[in-house]
Amino acid sequence: MPRQRQELALALLFYILSSHGVAAFTEASGTINSIAFIAGHRRTAAAAESRISTRPSTLFGSNADLAEEENQRNNPGANKKIVLIRHGCTHMNEYLSVPGTRWGDANFTDIFDESSEQYDLFRDSPLSPRGVRQAQRLSAKLGHSLKGSPGADIDSSLGPRDENVINEIELIACSPLSRALQTVEQALLPHIEPLAPSSQDTSSSAPQKLLDGTSLPPKRHVPVVALPLGRERVYLISDHGRPVSELSMQFPFCDFESEIDKTKGDSWWLVPKDPNSNDEDYVEWRPNGEGQTYACLGELEVDFNQRMTDLYDWLSARPESTIGLVSHWGVIDWLIGEDFENCEMRVVDFDCMNRTGFMLSDAEAAEIFSQGERCVVRDTD
Repeated sequence: MPRQRQELALALLFYILSSHGVAAFTEASGTINSIAFIAGHRRTAAAAESRISTRPSTLFGSNADLAEEENQRNNPGANKKIVLIRHGCTHMNEYLSVPGTRWGDANFTDIFDESSEQYDLFRDSPLSPRGVRQAQRLSAKLGHSLKGSPGADIDSSLGPRDENVINEIELIACSPLSRALQTVEQALLPHIEPLAPSSQDTSSSAPQKLLDGTSLPPKRHVPVVALPLGRERVYLISDHGRPVSELSMQFPFCDFESEIDKTKGDSWWLVPKDPNSNDEDYVEWRPNGEGQTYACLGELEVDFNQRMTDLYDWLSARPESTIGLVSHWGVIDWLIGEDFENCEMRVVDFDCMNRTGFMLSDAEAAEIFSQGERCVVRDTD
């Protein structure tokens, strides 16, 4: 571990011990991998330091409780947890894992004939069969019914504090891209009862039984809302969505009304443009110069950063104490500075996030993407 990271790790451990005692340190040691600056990608010392600076200051003695109360008033997200889930593997993820069609490869393209089968697999790319299996394994883990060797999968890594977090989630916010909605459908829906947008009933459904007679706990009513703020940064044609009129038919469990701006019509995503057009405001930031061609313009960093700041503010303003966010690699990387595998799940304290983000530079992202989609290589199904 580099010296700077060692110093930051020691600072974190000091904070845990001084503010919460040995018991909290013991618990934290089981989930410390969820702290981005310990196990994440390379980040500058300044970015890592900002994680510590956002934590409430530690006081000792009789004023500690009063300080905590004041912190709660000034920092409403202090006890909020975000359950981060990246979608399962898609057809585009698999395409990007093959040498010659990896991000940055010479002559790379995401342009396909709209009448071809490829176009249907890559535009708003859905889960591949592998991705469906990943989501189903995550569901099984959440239901404590996965068979096999512990740690054999990479889908989730929950410590004792969070292993029953599915029973704590009060709201699920989901990117309206199909791969995220499918992940909710396969991984989370078996454990919850979606709450209709107009309903205020948060009670539980009746207990259920499996075919073998095993009793299951009743499903809790949890709203599932489509949140365009949580969509992926536009890298490729796979990051352009489908009209709400289509999505609402395929995914009736989701609320497509509350958070989608109706003034933009049926297109809630960044509208595709011809990358060969003379757009004076656009500078190509994706790999280029070696024959790469793209079906649409990418989302500029300044626009993506603003959208992610809006997402952070949206999460901060929500009254729920535990929110599930089913989203994408680029979004999660911005929020916590971590590289997530397909269908990986982690529970993060909201006050460990930073409103300025932990986004990789385009050069750092290009280096990672050039290695291909590791989740596909490591999946042995």
